[in-house]
Amino acid sequence: MKVVHLNFGLSWGGGEQQILQLLHGLRARGCEVTLLAPSGSALLRRVRGSIDIDARAFDCWSPYCPFAARRLRRLLRRLGPDVLHLHHGRAGALWIPAARGLPGLAVVLHRRIASPMPRNPLSRARNRSRRVDAYVAVSRAARASLSAIAIAHKRVHVIPSGIDPRRHTGAGVREAARRELGLTDEVVVGTVGSLTRQKDLGTFIRCAALLAAEDPDLRFLVIGEGRERGALESQASASGLAGRLRFLGHVE
Repeated sequence: MKVVHLNFGLSWGGGEQQILQLLHGLRARGCEVTLLAPSGSALLRRVRGSIDIDARAFDCWSPYCPFAARRLRRLLRRLGPDVLHLHHGRAGALWIPAARGLPGLAVVLHRRIASPMPRNPLSRARNRSRRVDAYVAVSRAARASLSAIAIAHKRVHVIPSGIDPRRHTGAGVREAARRELGLTDEVVVGTVGSLTRQKDLGTFIRCAALLAAEDPDLRFLVIGEGRERGALESQASASGLAGRLRFLGHVE
């Protein structure tokens, strides 16, 4: 089976991490995989540097550009995939006009966030296209956001994001990580994610302050980067967590 993945995100986050793992998994199952992403994409750089798959730069100034749709159609005709997997909302906008003249190609649209879908006519047409054969939502909340714009429940498949536990359970992995962080026998509570408002790290810090008052040996780690970091650091300091809650930034 040939699968082409289209993603327009430039940054590196949980969604891109999931795409990279999906590419690994499909390759392991014998699929022929191609990634199309902007030349400045962090995902494209990592794929080219980590696994031997067909990873191609695909740039366009706007997902609504008819010339970009024409280029995508020509490229898909050359590649001849069985499945086109759309990983970004703008990918759906580009795909609708590109779909003309490509019968028999199965299209999957992936929804990784649960925020309300835009309700303007253009967005509805893009996301409710009859050319989309199946939708993948990472949670029930993400599926509900699709149902809110009248996408039939049976067309949406909930597939939670996962990790490969083998990366984290080898001999000595945990001990090496604790040594690197300067930890000994204390109990550590951590969170991993982008430091953005929708992740609600403020609640994590409030809980940490409550727990710290009960147990002086607890330590807390916040792993990730984002525009809320400054505000969260100020909240942690005001909550009396200085020296007990550490912001580690981005960690591979």
